[in-house]
Amino acid sequence: MNYKIVVLSIAMVFLAACSKHDKAYYAANIDKAESKSKECNAAMEAAFVAQDEAKVTSLSEDVECRAAVEAFKEHKVALAKIERELKRKEREKAELEAKKAFEEEYNKQLSSLKGLSYADFFEQTKDCGSSFSSKKSALCEAYKNLAKEFQAKEIAVLKEKYIGGKLESFRDEQCQGSSYSKAYCTLAQKAAKEQRQEKIDAYLANRESLKKDFNQCYYQYDKLRKANKWGEANKSIQTYQCSVVARAASAVKVYSFNKPIQ
Repeated sequence: MNYKIVVLSIAMVFLAACSKHDKAYYAANIDKAESKSKECNAAMEAAFVAQDEAKVTSLSEDVECRAAVEAFKEHKVALAKIERELKRKEREKAELEAKKAFEEEYNKQLSSLKGLSYADFFEQTKDCGSSFSSKKSALCEAYKNLAKEFQAKEIAVLKEKYIGGKLESFRDEQCQGSSYSKAYCTLAQKAAKEQRQEKIDAYLANRESLKKDFNQCYYQYDKLRKANKWGEANKSIQTYQCSVVARAASAVKVYSFNKPIQ
């Protein structure tokens, strides 16, 4: 009889020992790890509420609880890492597709804009040139890369079309009153400034030409002064030709039309 009791007791201890699951088991059976973790956490919380220190200590040292909790925690960390990686790949794919679509649209807009006149180019892209514009579009990117080229070409056209002060008159028309043109005002200002400077540079490169044209302005001015036509005299040296030659002459330290260049 005693022998049977001893054998039965040994068997029960063996079964109890076998019922304990380690971390490897829970790592392979995540659903059971989750269930055991919740069970252990709930028991720990109840022990804390009951202020049962012995129970808290017992649960904190429970090998199976630790195994389940660690296995489930590592599983969640691994899942989070996989999820982050999937999102990263999805984001990169979306960015690549967006970049490809943008480049295709950009090339389309670039080709379309290149065939326009300056006025039409400006009209098509008038909302892209503002410093306050936050637009990041294929059209505006194409505008950004073509603007200087278009402006330079149109400035050359204006300088060739309007000469002898006519460009400055055109500039004034485009920048004032009801005829104000947003497309051409700044452009005409640049063109007129360049044209004037080019003429000054040409005079400084050819001093004989500077002397001839300066003295022509001087003699006209002097003739009118001697005739006491002071208003006409002042107007004569305010013409485009005389104002440009006067500016060039100032570079060689001749600052007025009081005497001719010798």
